[in-house]
Amino acid sequence: MNHVLISSQRQQLNAPRNNNINALGQVFCRNSAAVTAGLLVIAGVLPTARCWGRGFGPSAARVLIVIGALFIMGGGNLVLLVAGAAFRNGSLAPLRSPTLLIGTVSLIASALHLGRHYARLGMGGTERVAVFALEVWMVIVAVHILRILRDTAIRNPNW
Repeated sequence: MNHVLISSQRQQLNAPRNNNINALGQVFCRNSAAVTAGLLVIAGVLPTARCWGRGFGPSAARVLIVIGALFIMGGGNLVLLVAGAAFRNGSLAPLRSPTLLIGTVSLIASALHLGRHYARLGMGGTERVAVFALEVWMVIVAVHILRILRDTAIRNPNW
């Protein structure tokens, strides 16, 4: 995700065959994003430390499910809005509107689900819209990037 966001701000598509990740630029931003992601993982795991090695009882499992849901529904869907705002120019600019739309819909579904207002989708429907929006978005971005790579390879066979 971090790689896609930072690389999207570059005007030209870099050949991954010829460049490692750090050669693609914005090393400080990329490293900061990796450190931040690691710290967030640690922050999410530490509250469960007292349960390590003993297994989880039903109430502990329920707490972990809620914590996981908050990270996915809140954090994951918020990232979609951040990504949409970042896609102003570059190779991912065409995905700005769909990204903002998916992010907005998924955040609304998250709020409905967490507030137990399921609209006509029911509990399972709002949960699925809130949780699977990020995965749908990743597939859309992957297809877009694969098309860019294919088109680049067709235009420049030595790429």
